[in-house]
Amino acid sequence: MRDEQIKLAAPEYLKQFSCMAGNCPDTCCAGWDIVFDEAACARYAADEHIKHDFGSHVFRNTAAAADGSVPFARVHLTPEGRCPYLREDRLCAIQWMSEEENLSETCRTHPRVIHLWKEKYAEEALHISCPQAARLILESSVPMRFFERNVPDEELKGLRLEAKGTELAPQSHKLRNFVIFLLQQQE
Repeated sequence: MRDEQIKLAAPEYLKQFSCMAGNCPDTCCAGWDIVFDEAACARYAADEHIKHDFGSHVFRNTAAAADGSVPFARVHLTPEGRCPYLREDRLCAIQWMSEEENLSETCRTHPRVIHLWKEKYAEEALHISCPQAARLILESSVPMRFFERNVPDEELKGLRLEAKGTELAPQSHKLRNFVIFLLQQQE
């Protein structure tokens, strides 16, 4: 990326998002394909607390994801479909052994997603698959409002951005704007 600023827009409810962790009625650490970025894999392979079983839990990936990208590594889920780092109290062992900043990009940012438009404008949102995100989005009695800020390219480096090309298809743009309009009418 360039050494420039990108205008990043996000809904106000994003400021209120906080992971429910062990209190979540669902967990993003089970039933999902969990991927690790290359930088996280390098940290985990060198970490005294994690490296002893890292090789048996994580494998180098060659398969493409649904979006066509090829994640660096994937986690071998347990027979129950859970991340092997998910503890019985439903908290992450990697985070517990180190710190949140040590989490992989996917685990650190989910359910947040950044859609990049025309390389100078981006929108940050929450995936509704997360119960806490769904609650914030769907149960809000306040009309949806956005805030914008300029962020340096460097702040987005290493994050998995969902590039949307140069333009939205006309029908996609109309649908997107209509849904935002509906959410802004809540009272």
